Amino acid sequence: MSNISNLTNKSLSNFFTPKSIAIIGASGRENTIGWRIIYNLKSGGYQGAVYPINPNSDQILDYKAYKSLFDVEESIDLVAIVVSADKVVEALDQCEKVKVKNVVIITSGFAESGIEGQTTQRHFTEWSKRTGIRILGPNCQGFANFLADTVVSISRALECECIKGSTALVSQSGATGHALYNMAIEKGIGTAYLVTTGNEADLTALEFMDGLLDDPHIDLILSYAEGLKDIKNIMQIGKKSLDKNKPIIIMKPGKSAVAQKAIVSHTAALAGSEQIIDTVFKQAGIIRVNDTDELLDTAYLFSKMKLRPMGRRIAIFTTTGGVGITMADACAEFGMQVPDLQPETNAKLEEALLSFTKASNPLDASIQLLYEPERYRKVILAMLEDPGIDILVIGSGSGFTGKYAVDQARLIASVAEFAKKPIIVACVNGEKATSQGVEVLNTSGIPAFNNTWRCARALNNVIKFEESIAKSKKKTQDEQEIVFKGLSKILLGEECVLPEYEAKQFMREAGFTTVRERLVQTAQEAVDTANEFGYPVVLKIHSPQILHKTESGGVKLNLLTANDVADAFENILANVKAYNPQAEVKGVLVQEMVTNGVEVILGSTCDPLMGPVIMFGLGGIYVELAKDVTFRIPPITKDEALAMIADTKIAYSVLSGARGRTPCDIDNLAEVISRFSYLVSELGDNIEVDLNPVVVMPNSQGCRIVDALIIRRK
Repeated sequence: MSNISNLTNKSLSNFFTPKSIAIIGASGRENTIGWRIIYNLKSGGYQGAVYPINPNSDQILDYKAYKSLFDVEESIDLVAIVVSADKVVEALDQCEKVKVKNVVIITSGFAESGIEGQTTQRHFTEWSKRTGIRILGPNCQGFANFLADTVVSISRALECECIKGSTALVSQSGATGHALYNMAIEKGIGTAYLVTTGNEADLTALEFMDGLLDDPHIDLILSYAEGLKDIKNIMQIGKKSLDKNKPIIIMKPGKSAVAQKAIVSHTAALAGSEQIIDTVFKQAGIIRVNDTDELLDTAYLFSKMKLRPMGRRIAIFTTTGGVGITMADACAEFGMQVPDLQPETNAKLEEALLSFTKASNPLDASIQLLYEPERYRKVILAMLEDPGIDILVIGSGSGFTGKYAVDQARLIASVAEFAKKPIIVACVNGEKATSQGVEVLNTSGIPAFNNTWRCARALNNVIKFEESIAKSKKKTQDEQEIVFKGLSKILLGEECVLPEYEAKQFMREAGFTTVRERLVQTAQEAVDTANEFGYPVVLKIHSPQILHKTESGGVKLNLLTANDVADAFENILANVKAYNPQAEVKGVLVQEMVTNGVEVILGSTCDPLMGPVIMFGLGGIYVELAKDVTFRIPPITKDEALAMIADTKIAYSVLSGARGRTPCDIDNLAEVISRFSYLVSELGDNIEVDLNPVVVMPNSQGCRIVDALIIRRK
């Protein structure tokens, strides 16, 4: 697995700005891959030395050709390999001997093609580690540094006119990456770098994202990623993205079983658990999008918006009612508010509006207002000045056309120049009809959309990024490391299982509250303990071989008398003997029965990609049925735990006191979840904890662990 720390600013600079490039497999035959890569280098304006390697040619596209790397007398910074798969190992051998700095393997036919190809690709990985020479690919289409006119790519997509800018494109798919590049140009989004990583034998998409965040030329990173091999580093990269205020937007397919199968055959990448990946992206502040439209709409908004939104409260001003209504619906769908305006704002609007219109939000000011620019300007100013508004969306319909669109755009731009809140325009009309006006708006730092729903979706993504920045700053202030001592028993040793009794002992040592309980060996001991605890009580079998006690008949609930307890004790032993005659019975647990709380589940598992993951949700015997659970990567603060609780549907409603129930101690539950997350972080990758149920008591009464199971895997 690649290590992000391997990719430093220096190595990125060496990779993206080679002073000399050799191409093994260069060809003079037009429209072959070996010809295309030379053509793109030349037509892209590369000013460094180019060394085509082809034993059968003396010259290719005005460049002197060489029979092998050994014939090139000068040092070589970068080698691109485009020979057939069976010749790549030999090409790498040449690269090692002449001490090149970086290699791009365009050739396909490795991990994506079967067992033999996977074996060869593992050789590439080991070769890179041994030599220190970094590899991009194989099975990729190369990269481009447009700022330095360095295009090391085989794609025809690069023949279109380039717009240089501050966006980096990182794609595991070569074709998709170059298609996104062309679509970004159509959106007016300037690109600095384009990297296609392919099978990632060495360098990964996340490594490039991490390094590009340090590049002063980059403000925004877009990515198409099918399977992130080093996704454990995503939290670190997300924090860096938030700290530097440089958004990362990732389009990651693979939610369906069919798509995941296609991913494996395409890039030999692990897709991973989609629910956990969603959680990780959200927690890291990474914006995950569903399709290319959402990716580019969100990128467009980030790249064109002069000011970032400070909240979710939207004012909508239109000269056509339909746009206002559809925009309000779209805002509601994505969790944004369209609140009533302040009384003083309404008073200002009444002065500016025509006599037959009324102040409101959304505001339909009538198309006639377009013919009175001064009134139009006053309406914009009044809505922007409202203290209860964070963003102004100006909607236009068929009137935003041709030179009229330009006039309206200039009017909006003249107000936006001094605005302290972002303005977005929703010009719901044909793109050709609105293009001249949109160009004026974009030049003035005002994004414009032809679709209200797509506008709201992209705006929601931008707001979520700003919210993530705020949460990240607060987490840094609030975070306190929790140290656990004396827990070496489970941290050491081989595979083992701690059943309920030992697991709860462990949790008590770690500072958690459990129900009162005692392990007994006879029916009389059970009765004596029940009398001491008070009724009702619960009896449970204690056996390392019986982890699911209910199925074995090893649990008896709501025992109200001494006779009930004595009968239950004998009944449990008989049931367990019939269920599993070989089971070792270590006794029976007598527990106090908690009857006035809500049962939740709190657990941890080890995701094959992410490592430890904590889970919270509705608990008890219905956890499998309800599946009302949410995940986080530990550790998390109390505030993050509160957000985790709120992410559930049924559990949060019940805990909050839905349908007349007594509200539960959610504040203490959040403290328990946060502390649990730190414990899971310390326990490491191969220990799973299942606390089910944890009973959340009414307000101010805390939480109690009723049942627990801890498993240490090899």
